[in-house]
Amino acid sequence: MYIIPLWVILHLFKNEYESHDDGTVKIKGLEKHKPLSNHKFAGRKLATN
Repeated sequence: MYIIPLWVILHLFKNEYESHDDGTVKIKGLEKHKPLSNHKFAGRKLATN
């Protein structure tokens, strides 16, 4: 059994969805989260300040 991280699933979904009929995907709710590194798929943590 393989465990696929959520960011991988979201990235694949976004690419697939946007490749058809000029669709767009916007993920909401991450405004208060800070990335843990500079990588575009970095984990995020809720900012407390």
